Amino acid sequence: MKPRPPTIRPRPALISARSDLQVSFEALERLTGKQYDSIDGLADDLPIASPKPATRDDWVNLAMTSSPSIRYAEAGVDVAKRRGHRAGHLPTLNAYADYAYSDNDIDALRGHNENVEVGVQANLPIYSGGSTSASVRQNTYSLESTQYDFEDQRRYTTQQVRSLFTQVVNDVESVDAQREAIVSSRSALEATRAGYEVGTRNIVDVLNAEQSLYESISNYADARYTYVTDLLQLRQQAGVLSLDVIRGTNQWLRDSKRVSLDLADTQRRGSPTDDIGARPTPPTP
Repeated sequence: MKPRPPTIRPRPALISARSDLQVSFEALERLTGKQYDSIDGLADDLPIASPKPATRDDWVNLAMTSSPSIRYAEAGVDVAKRRGHRAGHLPTLNAYADYAYSDNDIDALRGHNENVEVGVQANLPIYSGGSTSASVRQNTYSLESTQYDFEDQRRYTTQQVRSLFTQVVNDVESVDAQREAIVSSRSALEATRAGYEVGTRNIVDVLNAEQSLYESISNYADARYTYVTDLLQLRQQAGVLSLDVIRGTNQWLRDSKRVSLDLADTQRRGSPTDDIGARPTPPTP
């Protein structure tokens, strides 16, 4: 009887990666209202540069004048002020005009009546059962609430802009570090393979070195995508994320870097013929 070949099952990390990929595609479908089977990837020559302006304070000042959230909160304060927190105790002055016409069909001269009234009416609230005072207190508290909301939004935006600016700067350094890690891992793999050929290293050492190289490649890709998303979020918080910025980012997407979602393959857990795909080609730093 011919022995059965061993069952090849995907590694736990591969299972988790496939699950995350499917969840990400579903999140994209919810965001856009369109189902995607694949998306383009970032080009290898994507420029990684520090954000401009180059200081946190410049980004914070930009957010104070351009952030939609801050402008919305500021508009709420203006509306509350226009309502007037003591307007209920002030006199009001109204102009009015009235015209009345009637016809009793007696004759053309005596059968109609016209009345025109024009005037100005002043109203001074003296006492209305406490409703005026209650309305004034309500408007006062509403104004204070909108002022607190505005200050909270201003502080929140400031904190977000500062944090995101720091993250983007760190992302630039992280991309450089991960690029150097690829060079180091590749050199270590070549040395391990040379040792294996002369008998000083075993196959496990070679496999570990290969795993280290591809982990460096994965970390490098994650660092580049994190840089792009953090930079877009920084622009969003500062209120300078425009269609031109989005189009400029899309120009660095390449069809050759396409990532596809194969639902049939993704849902085939533990298949004997499960194919993890070809090994990726390490990018040239």
